[in-house]
Amino acid sequence: MGTQITTPGGSSAANAYQTTFNTAYYASKPPAFQSLYGGRPGAQMASSNPLTQDQTWTLVGQLIAQGWTIDEEIDAESMDPYTTMFMRELYGNTWEPAGLGAIQSNDVVTPGEYSGPVPAGQIKVSTMIEDYPPYPVAITPVTPPTPQAANPIGIRIIPQVPSQPNYVGDIFRCAVANDGYAIGDTWTGTSGAFTGTWTKQALEMGVMIVWTKTA
Repeated sequence: MGTQITTPGGSSAANAYQTTFNTAYYASKPPAFQSLYGGRPGAQMASSNPLTQDQTWTLVGQLIAQGWTIDEEIDAESMDPYTTMFMRELYGNTWEPAGLGAIQSNDVVTPGEYSGPVPAGQIKVSTMIEDYPPYPVAITPVTPPTPQAANPIGIRIIPQVPSQPNYVGDIFRCAVANDGYAIGDTWTGTSGAFTGTWTKQALEMGVMIVWTKTA
């Protein structure tokens, strides 16, 4: 993958690319990250108030504990994404170590230490927008409704005693196991020798699903 050599700031072209890059960077992060970018231009929460630094470190610590990779300078210290990546490339870095949150590190950085192939779990240094695709938002598939049976009334299994006019109160089986009707739904029509309205009910604590003639 190539390198974007547009210098941050300065010309309008540079500003345009930098703005587009930053927006792409923020959008590439999961929803749990978005409050870190509150108040930053181009972020989803640009209109929100930024977190305090203490709040930021608390959230960063939680994200690290959950297994997320944090870019310390951009995500935790609010540095400009494009400028930060540009300067890393300027120094010859191809990757950046994952952040540690508010934990102090005593590591001494040597020239070229962060060059070469990106180690697993570390951050790729790039100023190319295509390296920051939008974070995939999970879409829960909607199960299409089961079509309602043309006639859901099965055979009569419990006649009302004493018998009511038009057999009101009689209980019938479901003609099919999944007829598309919910508990409490009604059906009106003719089923065999019976005509009227039935209501779908759950008897015996929901174990027995039946149609009860109600009219």
